[in-house]
Amino acid sequence: MSINDLQVVSSNYTVRKFTVDDRNTSLTTATFKPGEPVKRGGATSDFVILLADGEPIVASSIFVGIVDSESTEVAATEGTVGVKVVRESTEIQGKALTASTADTQAEIDDLKMNTTIFDRTSGVFTIDAAAADTTPSNGLVILDGDPIKSTLIVGVMSDVTLFHTQR
Repeated sequence: MSINDLQVVSSNYTVRKFTVDDRNTSLTTATFKPGEPVKRGGATSDFVILLADGEPIVASSIFVGIVDSESTEVAATEGTVGVKVVRESTEIQGKALTASTADTQAEIDDLKMNTTIFDRTSGVFTIDAAAADTTPSNGLVILDGDPIKSTLIVGVMSDVTLFHTQR
């Protein structure tokens, strides 16, 4: 992954330290980098792990936040990672998965209020503007964007956050 794939652009977050499983157990090959989204996970759900491609999804992933500082785990030892913990309405900016879906203001205006997810197929996290607008399950909502940079700003829906109380 690359640093700063995603950036929190609102002030609706706090930075907290979370535990990261050792690489031998988690089968990860690299540390978590700033800008990567993480969720609650691991065998006992007391670690943070990277979001998978196509997440966050309501009722299946608990989106914790965006990595703020590189994680410290090694092969046989757990580590920690600083995370910007997201809440309902935290705003995150990232590149559109396909630049041509967000390279005019008219396209961005048409995408506003569509629900969406992150994409991770190319080795970086992007925002999938073409994801089906399935309001009950996608965990992000498109709010705005920048057609010059082909970036989108999404808000986090409460149903996918660590603070959602109906789980």
